[in-house]
Amino acid sequence: MSGRLARAHESGDPVPAQWSWLRTAEEFSEERLLVEAAYADGRFGHFFPTLSHGTLRLRSVHRQQGAKEVSITPLSGGSYRLENPRLLNPTVVDSLGEALSVASEALASDE
Repeated sequence: MSGRLARAHESGDPVPAQWSWLRTAEEFSEERLLVEAAYADGRFGHFFPTLSHGTLRLRSVHRQQGAKEVSITPLSGGSYRLENPRLLNPTVVDSLGEALSVASEALASDE
């Protein structure tokens, strides 16, 4: 997969390629609902998405230290935990829609 991402970087914008891969790759089928919801939301398309252990991480594409970032982790019972490296305590919400709203607010206010 590093070749796929390297080609996307060379083309100038790896973000759409990464979203496409996460939305279609078989290995991410369990996370598909979360990825599709974030993608369809429209507020996260310019953030670079990654998946690890069921957690969707959205990060600004700028490679400087302190870039904007938020992680969304599904929990049992349908709730979600959101983490932002600049905040000490994670936030737990009851729905995916609420998780996306909180993530958007965190990324917008994370200056």
